[in-house]
Amino acid sequence: MTSGSYDAEVGVVGAGPAGARVAERLAARGVDVLLWDPRAPWEKPCGGGLTAALTDAVPEIAEVLPRSRPIDHVRITTDQNVPPLELELRRPIHIIARHTLGAWQLERARSAGAWVTATAVRTPVRDGKGGWSVSEARVRFLIGADGAASTVRAAAAPTLRIALEPTRLAYVPTSGSDEMVLRFEQGIDGYAWDFPRPDHRSVGAVAAPGSTGGTRARLDSAVAAIAPPGGQHGAVVGSALYPMRHGYPEIGGDDFALLGDAAGLADPATGEGIANALRSADWAAETFLRDRSFRRYGALVAARLGAELRDARWLRYLLYKRGYAVRLVVGARRRPSFLRISEGLINGANEHRSFAWQVVHALLAAALGTRRFGLTPNGGNAR
Repeated sequence: MTSGSYDAEVGVVGAGPAGARVAERLAARGVDVLLWDPRAPWEKPCGGGLTAALTDAVPEIAEVLPRSRPIDHVRITTDQNVPPLELELRRPIHIIARHTLGAWQLERARSAGAWVTATAVRTPVRDGKGGWSVSEARVRFLIGADGAASTVRAAAAPTLRIALEPTRLAYVPTSGSDEMVLRFEQGIDGYAWDFPRPDHRSVGAVAAPGSTGGTRARLDSAVAAIAPPGGQHGAVVGSALYPMRHGYPEIGGDDFALLGDAAGLADPATGEGIANALRSADWAAETFLRDRSFRRYGALVAARLGAELRDARWLRYLLYKRGYAVRLVVGARRRPSFLRISEGLINGANEHRSFAWQVVHALLAAALGTRRFGLTPNGGNAR
């Protein structure tokens, strides 16, 4: 492996969805790629949902779907004394263990010709000669796909700040039913989930940093409330942080690019990051193969993803901060419009369809015109 005076033309730190994907795409086109990750493949604390939009955007992911669990039914609960909502998905979401997904992606990167090393990565530094020094190696271009606590971001874009969301999660060693469960509670600026994987369940909760519902005790309580009976016994509980703030001009430059969580590209409303990680990898590869630079990568991400993430931030505010997620579930039994909005939200998040924005308009109408939706400003029934 050599690239002039460099050990590789492109170095990629992190072999998760974004890093392995961009390494595969570049290596397949003849680019000399060095991929660092001392742990890959690993099990990341997350739901592990592969959305319908993702399977459309990355057709080859069909190879790993037999090792996932397809879900076409969603149950939505709250901490209020009301029956849950039972919703059908137009297209399934596939739930997969991140270790399984990571192993598949890593093998594809190797097969495409990327060099993979388990060497621990120290903070990258520009070498003063137009490249980067990373753990005894030198590369001309550097890609950071090393998650929310990215060392590449700290070195390449030190002024970029992203909000990190506390998450609590348990892996429950039970199979249970083939349905996804979402739970919304008053006072939690976020939600809890129960995602069934092929041989266990990922049960977790996430909330906005600094919110009253974002404490460890409150999140653990939300996890316990949604876990299958007996599931907490023997569960592995941990924390994760999801990036939620976006600075597009800063995520790419002449000699670097930040992908996925390292760039703060997780969906603000759902916390889902796999789809945007893979999309950002494709856009970085597209930019580099065209320009031999990442200078225009940030603008490309802004053009293709900016409006979607902006809408998701509004949706997050309405659902969690304003409490309309709970209100929709409470009111759906007597108001068909609430049920339609809930169905649109779930399917819109899965498919990344424009109908999700139509639902946002409906929710805005609910926030600004409470009489129309039968709600008083404090969430009670209108008289």
